[in-house]
Amino acid sequence: MVTTYRCLENGTFALLQAYIDEDKDESFYTISWARDHVDDSPLLVAAGVHGTIRVINCATEKLAKSFVSHGKAINEIKTQALKPSLIISASKDESIRLWNIHTGICIMIFAGDGGHRGEVLSVDFHPVDINRFVSCSMDNTVKIWSMKVHNNYVDCTMWLGDFILSKSVENEILLWESSTNQINPTKGSIDILQKYPVPKCNLWFMKFSCDFHFSLLAIGNNEGKIYLWEVQSSPPSLITRLTNQQCKSPIRQTAVSYDGRIILGAGEDGNIWRWDEVDPPSSKNWGRSSRERSEWACRSILPLLLFMAKLGPGLGLGCEAAEGSLVPTRKREYKPCGKHTEGKRPLYAIGFNFMDARYYDVFATVGGNRVSFLNPCFLLACCYYYYSLVLFLNVLSVIVCSW
Repeated sequence: MVTTYRCLENGTFALLQAYIDEDKDESFYTISWARDHVDDSPLLVAAGVHGTIRVINCATEKLAKSFVSHGKAINEIKTQALKPSLIISASKDESIRLWNIHTGICIMIFAGDGGHRGEVLSVDFHPVDINRFVSCSMDNTVKIWSMKVHNNYVDCTMWLGDFILSKSVENEILLWESSTNQINPTKGSIDILQKYPVPKCNLWFMKFSCDFHFSLLAIGNNEGKIYLWEVQSSPPSLITRLTNQQCKSPIRQTAVSYDGRIILGAGEDGNIWRWDEVDPPSSKNWGRSSRERSEWACRSILPLLLFMAKLGPGLGLGCEAAEGSLVPTRKREYKPCGKHTEGKRPLYAIGFNFMDARYYDVFATVGGNRVSFLNPCFLLACCYYYYSLVLFLNVLSVIVCSW
C-alpha cells in the first residue's frame, strides 16, 4: 500500500490518501515524487517486488500510468530534479533503467559489460549535471555513469580523427572525445573539448559539413544563414557568417568544396544557394583520395587539437570546454552567387564528390520534385523516343481498327 500524509503543526499527522495495488501480492520497496508536465500535479512513483512501476496522480487520486519495467524487483527509484519527467530505477536484475514517466518509454538501459555484477540496491542523480548518476550494488562497487553528450535529438555527427563532432537541436556543435580506461576497457568517460555556437539552429535535421582537409565547418540555421567555422583553432574561430537577402528559409544541409572556395546550402524552399570566396588563396595539394583525406586528418588535426587542448584551463580534456565567439574574424571573405531552384519541395541533403580528384567540383542533392543538371542531348533523345512511341501506337491502332 502507498500512503500519503501531511505534517500538522501540533506534531501529529493527517492521512491524505491511501493507494492499494490491484495485485494483492505486490510489495512496494521504493517511492519517489515527480511532477506532471501538463498541469504540475504531484505524481508519486512507486515500485517493488514485481518490477512494475506505478505512477499515481495525487491531484486526481487515480493511477495515471503503469508499466512493467524490470524482470525482477525494483529496489530504488529516483527522480531527476532538473527534469521531473525522468526517473531512474535500480533493480535486482542487475540493471539500471532511465524512464520517461509520461510516455512509459525506457530511454536507456545500463547493464552488461561495464555494468554491475550483482543486485543494484541504490541510485541517485547528480544534483547539477543532468547527464550523470551514481549507483551501488551487492557486487561491492559504486559506479558513476555518464548518460550522453547531448540532451536532445542528435541529427549530425562526424569523425575528426579520434575526436567526434556532433550536433543536436541545442544551437551548438560539440567536439568531444571518448576516453577508455586502460585497465578496464569497458569503462570510460567523455570529455567535451570545444563548442561551436550556432544561433537559431534548433530545428530537427540541420546538418553540417567540412571541406576535404577538415579546415572549415559550415552549418546553416533556421533563418537561411550559414556559419563558417575554423575547425582547427582553439577556442573555435568563426570565420564569417554567410547571408543572402533572398534566402530566408532554413538551410537543411551545407556542402564545402574541396578547397573551401565554394559553400553550398540546401534550402527548405527547394533552392540551392551558393557563396564563392573572394580572392581565394592558391590551391594546395592536400591529397588525391578519400583515403589520404582520412590519413591527413589523423596525422595533422589530432596533434594540433590535442596540443591546444592541453595548453591550459578551459581548453578541454577534463577542463571546461572552449566555446567559440560569434564575432567573425573575416579570415576568408565570401560573396553570394545566386541560387538554383531544384523544385518546390525541400532539399534535405547536398554533398561534393571527394572520392575522385577528377570530380571534386561535382555535387549532388536529394529532395525537390524534379531532376536537375541533365544533359540537353539526353533530354532531346527522351523527347524523340517518346514521340516515336506515340506515333507507333497510333499507327498500330489504325491497323487494328481497319481489320
